Amino acid sequence: MKWLIGIVVAFTLTTSGCVTPPAEEILGAQFVRAEVNPAGTPKEVLAAYTFADVKTTNTQPLALQTIAEQLKQEKQLKKLNKSTATVIKATNAVKARVGKTWYVFSGASPNGWDCSGLVLWAYEQMNVELPHRASEQKLAGKLVTEPKLGDIVAFTYKGSKTAYHVGLYLGEGKMVHAPRPGVATSIEDVEHFANGSKISYTRILDTM
Repeated sequence: MKWLIGIVVAFTLTTSGCVTPPAEEILGAQFVRAEVNPAGTPKEVLAAYTFADVKTTNTQPLALQTIAEQLKQEKQLKKLNKSTATVIKATNAVKARVGKTWYVFSGASPNGWDCSGLVLWAYEQMNVELPHRASEQKLAGKLVTEPKLGDIVAFTYKGSKTAYHVGLYLGEGKMVHAPRPGVATSIEDVEHFANGSKISYTRILDTM
């Protein structure tokens, strides 16, 4: 005697029986013929499975979604690597002017700059255009609490919202800046320079 038997397998057969996934998760299955002995026990069963018919809640196959996500992550990583290299190059260019470029009011080049002029020039090397005002540079990006290399360090007197000074963060609590008239570009401890003033950090470019 031959019967038409529909077989859908999602879990391992055991001696106690077979566990089948919920019906709504299966859209289709292939059917095969099997011979049944007089006692009613199948002698031979052949089954084939089509996973393309399994119901998903996504509009794309899982494999394609995984590839798309990987490509997105690789693109983001490449962008971070590029911006990190750009920031390192720019901050190194400013550090090379330590002790060489003097404070010049309204200056914005290695020939002479004020605090916001130094920051403006540094970000020009990163192909970013900033205003030549400390208070506006403070608001030009995203305020962060954990500074990274190249972030703008801004100083504000207590009770004021306007930054009176800015510099470039170098890491380990240090910054490079143009301190004041009569003094060349310097590297200084952020907290020491603040001397009680409020310190904020602004991120223009995301880096590693």
